Amino acid sequence: IMNKVIGEFLSNQQPHPQLMATVVFKVFGNLHRNGQTQSVRDWVMLSLSNFTQRTPVAMAIWSLTCFFISASTNKWLRALLSHVINRMGKLEPVDRKYFILAAKDFYNTQVIDEASRRAFTATFQAVSTTDAAYALLA
Repeated sequence: IMNKVIGEFLSNQQPHPQLMATVVFKVFGNLHRNGQTQSVRDWVMLSLSNFTQRTPVAMAIWSLTCFFISASTNKWLRALLSHVINRMGKLEPVDRKYFILAAKDFYNTQVIDEASRRAFTATFQAVSTTDAAYALLA
């Protein structure tokens, strides 16, 4: 089911990306509540490079921000989702700040082992010339 949900969220043909962001948020929330935080982390790590390849870059960063917020266990960060959802397609300085905040939360709280940390960094290094926000995570 996760493959389908994430695939639909990533699809450029998805007519309702904001709704799909909410679905991802709810699914990840249920996984966290059921003690499956490891599954959330694994799905995020497996999907990262697909998100960074999304075009336009504004949609990639918006999608990743929603994805990282959904994966978070921080209630304050999770509370930002509805605001971020309404900023779909924008790429203003505040959007980049939300992205960096959510990405660093994920990295610092869920990316535990060294191999995963290297993979996370390498994913953003590969696209670091695409946008300054990516370069900050590389």
